[in-house]
Amino acid sequence: MTKHTPAPWKFKDTGASAKIISADGGTIATIIVTSKGTPEEKKANARLIAAAPELLEAAQKALDDCVDLIGTEAGYALEAAIAKATGK
Repeated sequence: MTKHTPAPWKFKDTGASAKIISADGGTIATIIVTSKGTPEEKKANARLIAAAPELLEAAQKALDDCVDLIGTEAGYALEAAIAKATGK
């Protein structure tokens, strides 16, 4: 699997859309409000996407550092989320 664009990612509201911008200024994604979406949903989705690299790193650290999570519902949820994010 190819690695994702390095963090930090930033959220930029451009009015009709929201962009996720990489550390080097490149556009990672553009979110456009559809007839079913609202501007608030657009911004919330963009913020969540922009936080994805840090969320993945935090989940990996939590699972590595907290042996008490192994075999628990929280541990399984972290493992599933990490697998989904990494394509494993």
